[in-house]
Amino acid sequence: MSLKNSNNFTAHLNDKFGLTLKKTHATFPRLMELLPDITIIYMWLLFALTLCVLHFLVFKPTLKIINKRYEKTQGLQKEAHEQQAQTELKKEEYEAFMEQTAQEGQTLREQIINQATKKKNDLIDQARKQAQDHLKKERASLENESKKAQKDLTQGTELLATQICDKLINQEVQ
Repeated sequence: MSLKNSNNFTAHLNDKFGLTLKKTHATFPRLMELLPDITIIYMWLLFALTLCVLHFLVFKPTLKIINKRYEKTQGLQKEAHEQQAQTELKKEEYEAFMEQTAQEGQTLREQIINQATKKKNDLIDQARKQAQDHLKKERASLENESKKAQKDLTQGTELLATQICDKLINQEVQ
């Protein structure tokens, strides 16, 4: 920056804001000192102290909380995976049990159907046998009645023939 420009800038600040800059050197304005002085040690001490306070009062407790949450989350995830595996195992056991129960039910159903069919056939055979026995009795009864009726007819025929003969003989005799 040139001296002329520097004077214009200073004049501008003075006119606009009412500020004045001190000149430390007659030819160059003092803008900044580049060499460090004793304040840098105080700044480093203050920085280190702030860092220690933050470390023990903020960062360390926060990291403990984060680690506890992480461990708890990991534990809960592990427990959830174990429970999911147990659930899958129980589901497979249940499905196997249901399949076995269905097979047993089918087998029992077939046994019941076979027993019912056998009982039905036995009842039908028994009813046929009873029907045949009843039929034999009825045939025997009909045969006996038929023989009796034939016998009665035969006797009735003989009696009728005798009566007819008697009447014929009596008519001839008269």
